[in-house]
Amino acid sequence: MTEQPGPAPAEEQLVLLLGDLMESLVAADAQPMDFDTGHILHRAEIHTIAAIGERTGLNLTQLAEDLGVTKGAASQMIARLVKKGLVSKTAAPETRREVVLELSEAGWRGYRAHRRLHARMVAAVHAYYGAGRQGRVGQAIGVVRDLIGLVELYRANTSD
Repeated sequence: MTEQPGPAPAEEQLVLLLGDLMESLVAADAQPMDFDTGHILHRAEIHTIAAIGERTGLNLTQLAEDLGVTKGAASQMIARLVKKGLVSKTAAPETRREVVLELSEAGWRGYRAHRRLHARMVAAVHAYYGAGRQGRVGQAIGVVRDLIGLVELYRANTSD
């Protein structure tokens, strides 16, 4: 009689589920949206618009720091958003040498649409967890932090 293999150990199941989660997140991240701008925007583009909308007088160096990217990457992103008519670059009134980033009217529409999306997402979390949600949300935050740590460990072990 051949012995049937038992269920995968919990760690194996977790690794498989992490793979599924990463695939879902990649698919969600690749899904561009319009955000009421008339342009298809990817996640990085709308988050750049959001960063500019949150800080009046933001320059390229500050934007790069806020987004956690290089100044070159931020510059390339701004070039795309300027080309789409969502962001403009103007000389700073104090120095005239420094460039300040500003949203166009379409950029502001995108900013507001992005804020509404986040509000709907927060409302969905609120509805999902219901009564007694503060403790449950705190637990979920802990689980997500653990998952991020596991994904980083996975990336470190597969980068050979």
